[in-house]
Amino acid sequence: MVNGAFGWILDRKRIAVATLIGISLAAGVGLTKLRFDDELDRVFRGASPEQELLDELADQIPFERSEFLVLVESQELISSQKIGALRDLQSDLIDLDQIEEVRSILQLRDKNSETIVPAPGLTSDAYRSARESLLANPRPGLSLTDEGDATLIRVEPARQLSAAEDFEPVYQQMERIAERVNATGLITVSVTGLPAMRCDLVRIQRSELPAFILVGTLIGLLAAWVMFRSGASILIAAPVPVLAAFWSLGMMGLFNRPFDLMAIVITPLAMTIAITDTIHLLCAIREGIEKGQSPLDASKNGLILVGPACLLASLTTMIAFASLALSQSPMLANLGLTCAGVTALVFVSTILWVPLASSTKLGNKLGRSPDRRSLKLAAGIARGISRRSAVIVGFSVGLLIVCLYLASGIKPDYRFSEFLPSKQKAAAALQRVDSLFGGSSRLYVMLEWPEQMNERSPEVLAVLKGVEHVLAGEPEIGAPFSMVSSGGGFPEISDGEAPGKFWATVPQNIRERFTNSDVRRTLLSAPIGDKGSKVLLPVFERIEVGLGRLRQEHPGFNIQLTGKTYVHALMSGNMIGDLSRGLLTASAGIFLIVGLALRSADLAVRSIVPNILPLAGVVALLVLLGGSLHYNGVLALTIGLGIAIDDSLHFLYRFKHEMRTNGGDRPAAIEAILHSVGSALVTTTVVLVSGLGVLLFCSLPMARHFAMLIMVVLVLALLSDLIILPALLCYPRKALKSNVRK
Repeated sequence: MVNGAFGWILDRKRIAVATLIGISLAAGVGLTKLRFDDELDRVFRGASPEQELLDELADQIPFERSEFLVLVESQELISSQKIGALRDLQSDLIDLDQIEEVRSILQLRDKNSETIVPAPGLTSDAYRSARESLLANPRPGLSLTDEGDATLIRVEPARQLSAAEDFEPVYQQMERIAERVNATGLITVSVTGLPAMRCDLVRIQRSELPAFILVGTLIGLLAAWVMFRSGASILIAAPVPVLAAFWSLGMMGLFNRPFDLMAIVITPLAMTIAITDTIHLLCAIREGIEKGQSPLDASKNGLILVGPACLLASLTTMIAFASLALSQSPMLANLGLTCAGVTALVFVSTILWVPLASSTKLGNKLGRSPDRRSLKLAAGIARGISRRSAVIVGFSVGLLIVCLYLASGIKPDYRFSEFLPSKQKAAAALQRVDSLFGGSSRLYVMLEWPEQMNERSPEVLAVLKGVEHVLAGEPEIGAPFSMVSSGGGFPEISDGEAPGKFWATVPQNIRERFTNSDVRRTLLSAPIGDKGSKVLLPVFERIEVGLGRLRQEHPGFNIQLTGKTYVHALMSGNMIGDLSRGLLTASAGIFLIVGLALRSADLAVRSIVPNILPLAGVVALLVLLGGSLHYNGVLALTIGLGIAIDDSLHFLYRFKHEMRTNGGDRPAAIEAILHSVGSALVTTTVVLVSGLGVLLFCSLPMARHFAMLIMVVLVLALLSDLIILPALLCYPRKALKSNVRK
């Protein structure tokens, strides 16, 4: 029935052509609707109590508004001439359209309501005194470094601005102001912050995606030329990666699937998978042409020979992608389902276009004379593997056990910087902010007091100071700050003073960022660096122990650790666990389907070691190199399993065919496969590695890390398919005879 279905493609050419045209028209409509999603933290949004609390607090207290950060650096920054340049810079920023508020050290006041930073033109003693006051009384987010050589200006855009396209005009104006100020040489200005990152992300998506498509197409052309050495092969192969990219992007737009930061990997994946299927099909069609068949017959027979393997390979790849739907992150779940759908589209485009094009006069130019050197090499490899199959099998099983043991020691990790466009100026500036000020992000503790109290109650003050004491004991966290901070945020308050006196001195725009009296909640915050969840999770655990003691000492108070850094660190561990479980589920499902499709449990079992070993080997290598397993690493392993098993399926399908042809002679069957399919396996792996290798030049560290891991997986998978899988098929000698002759 399957063979008949593939034969239908060439028996009903008009329907096949109409299908190609119809899907292309639909993709064209979808392409006009494709939109870019610039939300950097959407990958970690999911259903959890911690995320629910964070969302609830965001509605009650505007503690994390979307702000541009302007980093200002210069030696002896608090001096007459440079304070003048700083005032001019702030004035230019205030004059920008769509700016709601600009805050800097220039606006800070002492207990007498006098500005701390003096006007230009005063004596050096006045600036020295101002510097000492700023260092002794830091404000949250408006600090001066200990050396007095850097500070921040926080620029808050209008609240109606929400998307990167809204922030982009403001960002461009701020970049021009920074360039103009930097030209004076007095101070160095860099623009960063979350809105800047989101703008850079969209810029990258729009600039690098066309480059990836162009490179993918060129790789396909080069692969076709190397493999077939004919212009006809290029004409047949060239449209396939283009169709794959066009259809995948079009269908994303048609089904309202935004192009987010994770989607950068979809197009290179689609194009490389399309090229590999094309090469396998063209190899089978070429064999028919070399045997004297007409282009139509060769195309039909090639479809019947390779089509089922391509179908099964696509199905197993889709299963691997679909396993990502088990993730708690909606973005990752959508990525998995999107990649599964794209894989189906790639299969349809390849299975329709290649046979249709090859069945024309172009097919006559695909044939070539047998390569005697290739035949001799294949025979030598097959004989060597057959004679040493027991040694190879034993070594591979032992190596797998060692790799699994090492892989069991891997630790998960997450850094927000993985998602930042690292090759852009804004990302470098944010890292600079992180190092200068103890962290560009903030950790929060939410305090909710009982109904009979208010924010002026002495017990509320006591609990807040207790929380400050817990945080102050952690070296990975900066100085804490709250509405009654004793760390110098507002120096008017002391242990013996009434909180009411202090609270009356706090400006309303600052007060509302910490406290909402209507819901009886206030926040304490502290700067925290992007040190990775592997470092921060133990810190959070120790903080939770300290907060637990406070809860026992002050019953009726609700004290909760929160903030994006905290929630993201927790989510990253859960997501990596979900992805790992999904990988195991996908592996079991894939090998079950392989056994059913090949009608051989024996062959399915023999395919396990050569396909699991590359994954375990990569994780073991990470452990030996002292690395950690990031979520994009598990993503690469999951996708790598789906892609890597494709070559095993083509090998196993061809093995059954050659065993029937060679009367059950396994060395002869292996020799025939290595000659006919071996070069295709090498070429497809080179195509996959090269196609995904373009991501190494992506501005997103996440994409580069993903590409590096999956490339290693594919290279190891090729070696496993060419050495370990043939050895497993040759050993023991009597196990396969009853299966392969069915």
